Amino acid sequence: MKSDEKSHVNSEDFKYLSINFDQRLAEICVQKAGSRCNIEMLKELEKALKVVEAKKDISVTLLSSECATAYSDLDLRPLLDENTEKSANFAYEMAESVRCSGVGLALIGLCDVALASERASFAISPKSHGGVAPIEPGAAAFTTYRLLPQPLLNDLIVFGRRLSASEALRGGLVSRTLWPDNFSEQVHTIVKDIALQPARNIWLKKRILNMKKSGSESTFLGYLEKERDLLVEYWTSTEDRTSCVQHTTPNFYYKEMNIFTFCK
Repeated sequence: MKSDEKSHVNSEDFKYLSINFDQRLAEICVQKAGSRCNIEMLKELEKALKVVEAKKDISVTLLSSECATAYSDLDLRPLLDENTEKSANFAYEMAESVRCSGVGLALIGLCDVALASERASFAISPKSHGGVAPIEPGAAAFTTYRLLPQPLLNDLIVFGRRLSASEALRGGLVSRTLWPDNFSEQVHTIVKDIALQPARNIWLKKRILNMKKSGSESTFLGYLEKERDLLVEYWTSTEDRTSCVQHTTPNFYYKEMNIFTFCK
């Protein structure tokens, strides 16, 4: 794909999502406003991420939504089926889909960067009723994968609180809050600036951001040594030496930066 080329995936392949490519930026957008999150939607998200994953020239993936509550309200009505076998099968399939793709608030924990409107709020369940709020899947993204302060985890999981955008920012749940009036324009300016960076720069930043999540090092010295090895690999690679004239190479594979937005 040429650097100035824009393209999109055939809309007939997706019922709930759209995928657009702009140079090295991929955007997955939830189009069905007000739709409850069902198994089909989760599987479409997984399929969309695989489509993006297969494109070696993508540096940044933006997950956005036309719906203010995207992936926040699971459609659990099939659990009420009088046939217990059907109900049990649905429960397993829903839980397995969530485990693979993430859902609701958990998507923020699984992304590298989260951008939120100053009017956004965050809760582990859309039906937040304090300590009696229903527990929905996805909390493991925060308790095991994303390193967050224990007080913030307690507020979300134990007390069932709905956090404001400023609270989420202070606790490290989101990376930056933006003025709501032109939220979409600000987001696209930010992600396009990131996508224009050399691919090796994004690769290095992603590896550093995720070093503690994926590494086996248990000491500060171990992480410093890991960072040293990453920098040596970055500085001495053929791709880096030629990145000033060619940002990607046919045989070089890297994991793109993932950015999630939360508008309301």
